[in-house]
Amino acid sequence: MQRSEVLKPGQRRRRSRRRVFRAGVVLALGIGLGHSQRGFAAERARQQNQNGSASGENSASEKQALGNVSPDPEANLAAGIQLTGAGKFAEAIPYLEAARGRVDPGERFAADFDLSLCYVAEGKPRKAIPLLVELRKKQPNQTNVLNLLAQAYVGAGEAKPAMEALEAAASENPKNEKLYLFVADACTANREYRLGVDVTSLGLRELPDSARLHYEQGVFYSYLGSEGKAELDFRQAVALGPGEIIGFMAAAQESFLEGNLQRTIRAAQEGLRSDKGNYVLLAILGSALLRSGATPGEPAFEEAFTVTRQAVAERPQEADSQVTLGRLYLMAGKTKKAIAHLEEAMRLDPENRAACMQLATAYRQSGDMAKAKKMFELLARLNERKGNSGMGDGRPAQEIPHPRR
Repeated sequence: MQRSEVLKPGQRRRRSRRRVFRAGVVLALGIGLGHSQRGFAAERARQQNQNGSASGENSASEKQALGNVSPDPEANLAAGIQLTGAGKFAEAIPYLEAARGRVDPGERFAADFDLSLCYVAEGKPRKAIPLLVELRKKQPNQTNVLNLLAQAYVGAGEAKPAMEALEAAASENPKNEKLYLFVADACTANREYRLGVDVTSLGLRELPDSARLHYEQGVFYSYLGSEGKAELDFRQAVALGPGEIIGFMAAAQESFLEGNLQRTIRAAQEGLRSDKGNYVLLAILGSALLRSGATPGEPAFEEAFTVTRQAVAERPQEADSQVTLGRLYLMAGKTKKAIAHLEEAMRLDPENRAACMQLATAYRQSGDMAKAKKMFELLARLNERKGNSGMGDGRPAQEIPHPRR
């Protein structure tokens, strides 16, 4: 196996036991899996799928895995593997916990690694860390263990050990872009933006021509309010990825940050012609069209509605897109639908000031003055916190939409 490849967890498992992973890819905009650190899991799924069995066989195995936990540890391990492969991490955990320490010695590494992966994917990093530390002792240079351990430390808010684990992984595969991108995705998901800059900086020392790492670093800088540095990184990503989707995304983000909405719209539209389902470009386009002054009845407003609905359908867990869609419904006079999306945005991101402000307005328009008052009071507290912290709530000044991989 080449050193530049990401090692496949569970590769020591007997070859007769094939796994097919279907977990979706996440976009942290760069490349990840939503607000949990699932980018690594998604990559494993994609890798294993290349060597897996037919979809019909997978479906049958999945159905078998959905039964009760078995007294047979090997059966539990197989069930956990199938559920992990289908991206059903929460459902896999009881099977893998039941298998842990009870399967053949040759299977224990894979069982513990898969269980750790599920814990991290489900936002339980502190359960994963001791398992991964033990695995690291057994195989100190296993890149996947080190990388997942770095993601777990990020999720647990432990920046120093996270960087130590990533540096150890990078020492084994310094030119592997995904090592840095997966940990960067974890930083985005956990709002560890300063740590994210450290992660991308480490990657860019080895891969200075990585458009994706420049893009990710630009996102972190924009969250931190360093617009000048963000623009430089977005510009570099555009130069390194001309005609590529990452180049279009960087161009749209740079233009949005500069306040050039027409250029943002053109970049997003052009990128969507080559990648119609790109969540990031859909979200940016909807937000830019709304901010450009589109009003109900205009073609631009209908386009904003269309792309934002598509963005929410693609990634309903993204609070910023829920806010944009709520605003559009509010402008269209559909207050109940607006409230539904804005409440969902607040559930996803309780400190989202844009969602709070729009929801207060929606409640007031609906006649629910008590709820409106509570939202305005919450907004005042969030604004006060922003002023006292100096850095705000980690959102760029112009609230650039930062959808994930």
